[in-house]
Amino acid sequence: MQPYFLPYIGYWQLINAVDKFVILDDVQYITKGWVNRNKIIVNGKENWITIPLKNANRNRMINEIEICEKSLWLPKFERSIKYNFKNSFFFEEIYELIDFILNHEENNLSKFLLNSISSICNYLGIKTDILVSSSCSPKRELQGESRIIEICKNIGANSYINLPGGKHLYNYSSFSEEGIDLHFLEQKKNEEYLCSIAQILFRKNKQDIKSELYKFKLN
Repeated sequence: MQPYFLPYIGYWQLINAVDKFVILDDVQYITKGWVNRNKIIVNGKENWITIPLKNANRNRMINEIEICEKSLWLPKFERSIKYNFKNSFFFEEIYELIDFILNHEENNLSKFLLNSISSICNYLGIKTDILVSSSCSPKRELQGESRIIEICKNIGANSYINLPGGKHLYNYSSFSEEGIDLHFLEQKKNEEYLCSIAQILFRKNKQDIKSELYKFKLN
């Protein structure tokens, strides 16, 4: 999976469901995707929370991109978080977590997101090993399904699980021929599946969120 910024609950269900989670850090950056932005829903309206980037475009890999100087955007970002969630029951605890993530000293986008993902995993008690594709799959000339199969082989995986959006990208027979079982994680759909994990963290206690990590089925 590509590294996303404070992604929706399904992303965390996927991490929790596997032994090893590989972040695709050396793949093409997609503009207007989920790598450096996400949504929160306030009063029924969608609002974007975004990390500004330097010279980001489709010709660069995610791990080649830098975040803009934090002094230019972080104060406004933090004010937005406070304004939208200051009355949330878990505000103090979660704001401390979000503040720690946002103020991470790393300006490389991939490393910044890796810290973000690891920090929330630690908070939710997710013990999955997190790897990066640049370290476990050097053949960057491979793309799509072929790259994923190579990663699975390199880390000794006999099963590969993806989110439902991957159904049009991966073929069961291609994985089966390599001795790898392909599965897709199916989740219930509600408003929580349309917004950032940040919104859920502010509004639900930790135990309820942890129980949500198991509310899926594999196909």
